[in-house]
Amino acid sequence: YNITFQAGVGSHTPNHQGAEPKGTFTVNSQSYAPLDPEGEAFVALFDGLDATQLASAYLSGQSFADVVLGPVEYQTGSSASVVFPTGSDRGGVLVSSLDSTQQALVTAVIAQWVEDYDPSIADELMTTYTSTSAYVDTYVAWGGNSSGPDVDVSGTYFRIDGPRVWLEVAVQSGVVIQNITHYHTMFRDKQYDYGGAL
Repeated sequence: YNITFQAGVGSHTPNHQGAEPKGTFTVNSQSYAPLDPEGEAFVALFDGLDATQLASAYLSGQSFADVVLGPVEYQTGSSASVVFPTGSDRGGVLVSSLDSTQQALVTAVIAQWVEDYDPSIADELMTTYTSTSAYVDTYVAWGGNSSGPDVDVSGTYFRIDGPRVWLEVAVQSGVVIQNITHYHTMFRDKQYDYGGAL
């Protein structure tokens, strides 16, 4: 977790998490699956879209070797270097165009990251990120193999891009554990990254 403090107030993002493998593994007879709920929430979201919505959400012509906006800011080390997509570069399907069941799936994805924090922080963020006004300007999108999202295929990519919230999951090939994919994830707040706007 990257927590930036300014004048005693903490900023919760950027938050970059990864785990290999993506599924359950056992250490000292204890089972762990640290990012399974996040991955499963995204899978449920895209499984909940119809064929037309899924096609509209596809980021055509783009490939994803990793998260787009990682914590190293294009290897400059400067938070000023991050540029969130704008205008037609955003891409995806507007959450406000989805039905209430589908919108609930979007909210469930966002909650997987936000609710890692104490309720004194998380409750306000959830309200901000998932409000009706926010969902009018929040897109869900995916990339990778055009046949459909598949977390067992490297290069599969998921995104939620709102007025403030930015969530990404990039599916990667195994590095230590061969032939099993794993997740890289990114949670950012466009207004409060690195303590901005505090």
